[in-house]
Amino acid sequence: MRFHHRTRPLLTLSLAAVALLACNLAGVLQRAPASPATPPPAAVPTQSQAGTLTAMPPAPAEMTPALSATSASAAAPSATPQGSATYSLTRAPYGTPGTNPAALLEEQCNAAYFVGYVGLGDGAPVGVAETFKKVWDVRNIGTCTWTRDYRLVFYGGEHMSGPNWVTFPKEVPPGDHMFIGAIMISPYEGGTHTSYWMLQAPDGTKFGVGERGDKPLRGSIFVP
Repeated sequence: MRFHHRTRPLLTLSLAAVALLACNLAGVLQRAPASPATPPPAAVPTQSQAGTLTAMPPAPAEMTPALSATSASAAAPSATPQGSATYSLTRAPYGTPGTNPAALLEEQCNAAYFVGYVGLGDGAPVGVAETFKKVWDVRNIGTCTWTRDYRLVFYGGEHMSGPNWVTFPKEVPPGDHMFIGAIMISPYEGGTHTSYWMLQAPDGTKFGVGERGDKPLRGSIFVP
């Protein structure tokens, strides 16, 4: 009986210690940080949903507008061929008939069409006693080829110390043209001076330009 009274205070003390420990543990649990929120089920794709996901196409690259043909041609400088011959061509009214000379002369062997003057035009100014060259652009509109045996011959007017004839510079087939000229010296007298020239076949037949092929080539200058 005496033993029973001794153990009661020990039991009471043990129960108080357990209660105090439980209170401390509850306080610790209340002060612990909350765990990260778990996303709702709808936000987490399942295995089946992940297999059906479609890849987004890449963003289109920024397009650079193509240069138009017009702007490209305007921006690029035009290239001039090296060694290309340039000349000034002056047309004369008398050498440019109103009707097509080919329609009238297409059946003739030797027929010519005056295209224009090369260099010095009709009535161009030339100094006193000055050497000059009169050059004509002539096209073959006949049916025969002009060989080197053809000539440009003096036909009339003022000779101006020029040649009596000049051989053709090249062979000229039908449809082709040539530059042919004569070197002369201007007179001492002022005013307009004119010489006339015809084309001549190897057999001596002369032919010219114009609708009927009978007009000579004219070389006119003006001496101030």
